[in-house]
Amino acid sequence: MICDRCGVELEVGLWPWCPHERGRFGFEPLTPYFDRDLVPGGVQVNSRTERAEIMKRNRVRFRDSRDDF
Repeated sequence: MICDRCGVELEVGLWPWCPHERGRFGFEPLTPYFDRDLVPGGVQVNSRTERAEIMKRNRVRFRDSRDDF
């Protein structure tokens, strides 16, 4: 799809109105990191899916601030 106003070819992730920029609030890829809190001794986490599997396997969940009430 081409923008009628400025002629830019619109792609997924571009702001639909001029000026067309990449969305700042979209899904960001996970940077691999070593997490010491998921399992005793720590574990290398390379993706969100892998992190979810590790958390499920070890019965770990994100702590919600509402848990204190």
